[in-house]
Amino acid sequence: MNLIEVYIHEVTRRLPEKNREDIALELHSTIEDMLPDDYSEEDVKECLKKMGNPAILASGYRDQPMHLIGPLYYDVYVTLLKMILPIAAIISLISMIAEYFIGYHGEEAVINVVLDIVGFGIWRIIQCS
Repeated sequence: MNLIEVYIHEVTRRLPEKNREDIALELHSTIEDMLPDDYSEEDVKECLKKMGNPAILASGYRDQPMHLIGPLYYDVYVTLLKMILPIAAIISLISMIAEYFIGYHGEEAVINVVLDIVGFGIWRIIQCS
């Protein structure tokens, strides 16, 4: 694959889909303007070095700032967050349900236990988040 295409792909994959084509065309045009007419692979490498890190360049095109984590790790952070939060919520609910089953001695009405499980389950999910 062409180095220019790889670089443009690395920039545009971090952007919203609606903007990708326009920004890819703009980047392609900018890179072509920076290169001499008869360029070599070394010229392309030097040009892409001048353009900088694709993640940082992509952060300049985004509508929302990514200052909490930084442009280099923001996508990984969001992906991990989307994976970890549901897992933590499920583990919390399972442990709470097990706790109620172990501690249930038949003294309370079943509906009260179910409502307690639902109420405390929602509370624990909120606490994990």
